[in-house]
Amino acid sequence: MNRNEKMRLAIQALKENPDLLNLEDVEASWPELLKEIQTLIADVLKKDSVDDSNGLSSRLALELTSCVGGMYVYLPQGYSVCDRIIRQLMKKEFNGRNYFEISRKYKTSEQIVRGIIHDRR
Repeated sequence: MNRNEKMRLAIQALKENPDLLNLEDVEASWPELLKEIQTLIADVLKKDSVDDSNGLSSRLALELTSCVGGMYVYLPQGYSVCDRIIRQLMKKEFNGRNYFEISRKYKTSEQIVRGIIHDRR
């Protein structure tokens, strides 16, 4: 059985029987970073009132290992990802003449808004 088949089998098994991987298993056997990722996912699910009794946070963390497991991965800091999202919001809200309103809403200058809207920034 190759790695992908093992991953699919494990994820399907967890989906059908979440008790296969309980918190004690995670604490005992998962690397520290993966435990932190699983905890972060669980916290986000809880904050959004998503029931995690089916082990969704553990399954998502496990799925992540299939994408980036064994690799050194660079993740940008949160603020740079947020910057990109805000730029997209500005472009979406632009109606052809509301530079000033957008600049006030996002607490920046009209010049910066113009640069973002016209892809110069």
